[in-house]
Amino acid sequence: MDVWTATQISWLIVLVIMLLLFVGIGVWITGRPLGILIDSRRRISLSRFQLVTWSWLILSAIFAVAIANQTSNIVIAPDIWALMGISLGSTAGAIIIKGTQAAKQPKGKQTPMGLLYRESDSKKAALSDMFKGEEITDYNYVDITKVQMFFFTVAILLSYAWTLWSVFGTLRGQTPLSKIDFPELSDGLVVLIGISHAGYLTAKAAPKTPTA
Repeated sequence: MDVWTATQISWLIVLVIMLLLFVGIGVWITGRPLGILIDSRRRISLSRFQLVTWSWLILSAIFAVAIANQTSNIVIAPDIWALMGISLGSTAGAIIIKGTQAAKQPKGKQTPMGLLYRESDSKKAALSDMFKGEEITDYNYVDITKVQMFFFTVAILLSYAWTLWSVFGTLRGQTPLSKIDFPELSDGLVVLIGISHAGYLTAKAAPKTPTA
């Protein structure tokens, strides 16, 4: 049985440290361990989940490689930056769309956040929020585009994490290294992710609640 490399061990340690920091921030701000995923609607946000998990994976890997291999010359494949950009752009787009929806009022009533449903307390935020609609007419129903986005995110995240782990397992007795290249994703996969995010944002922007 092979022994884990210094890079793999460092990565596990950094992953745990960053996870504890994320949990600590969530508890500090909202009183909930998952507070970093809770948005202004007091609900757990899928776009926040995507941004946090990808940041956790990539940043922890960069720190671990730099520490274990004594190099700052780490080359991240352009498609990984593209994926991070898509996640960040999707989060920004979701915020803009929610801001527009919050500025409108549903027909026949006034609500604190316009068309958006808002929980009365952040303690009511649940992981199931990531799979539900956001407006007052569909907040308690499954949003299939969110389900698709969640499974896309988890599948690609885990597959890339495994690829990184395998690459880090080859870094034996080679410290310090002059340069380390992170593995690439296929172009087709990045395009598929972009299309999925575009569909997700389009569905989010589509009107579902009659307005005044």
